[in-house]
Amino acid sequence: MEAMGRGVPFLAWPIRGDQYYNAKLVMKLVMSYLKVDHRVAENLLEMVRKEDVANGIETLMGGDETKKRAMTLRLKFNHGFPMSSEGALDYFCNFMRRKGP
Repeated sequence: MEAMGRGVPFLAWPIRGDQYYNAKLVMKLVMSYLKVDHRVAENLLEMVRKEDVANGIETLMGGDETKKRAMTLRLKFNHGFPMSSEGALDYFCNFMRRKGP
């Protein structure tokens, strides 16, 4: 949420534990809907090479459309974030139901 609120595309590189499942969930929402992210590895068994990371960065930072979508998201967060975690969850759910950038 903080990355989206700041207009920053993000690169997911899950390494262990629940990071893979968290990245998968977030990427599924973000990749299919907002398109301001890239996941380096598709599963935990893949060996991540420096080229994979470099390609992910280039994909995110080299695309003008990605930057434009990220900045559009930033504008939607101009009024900040809700104070409570329950309020933040409600806000996020409502945000995801709206049409993307």
